[in-house]
Amino acid sequence: MYIHCLAGIERSPTVCIAYLCHHHQLELWEALNCVRQVRPHALPTDGQLQVIRQFLSQSQKQRDRV
Repeated sequence: MYIHCLAGIERSPTVCIAYLCHHHQLELWEALNCVRQVRPHALPTDGQLQVIRQFLSQSQKQRDRV
């Protein structure tokens, strides 16, 4: 997968972190560390990380219903 934005600091790393958590079942901190190994300047905001947590929580609730 290739994701690109101009600076690669907040938005694109946030998408990558969410993808790794959702599709590869990594914990948030694991995904963040993985992205930072590739892109050391990645620095998603606390708000963006909270959105990922909410997304993962909603996804888990949907899986539990099935």
